[in-house]
Amino acid sequence: MRKCHAHEDYRHTGQAQQEHQVFPRVLWVMPTPERITRLKTAIAADRRLPDRLFVFATPAALIPTLREPP
Repeated sequence: MRKCHAHEDYRHTGQAQQEHQVFPRVLWVMPTPERITRLKTAIAADRRLPDRLFVFATPAALIPTLREPP
């Protein structure tokens, strides 16, 4: 969660948006679906964190996830 907050704090600076006209989504590659579920649940419970900022994948699903449109 500390890293999620760091990404959100950086997004709020506007620096990436100013330089690149966009803020990239954060991809979390987790070893198991259970770990993904735990992190998604924690993010959803934190009102400070926009869930659209984060994308999740297991190593097996990484390539298909990268190919998905935003």
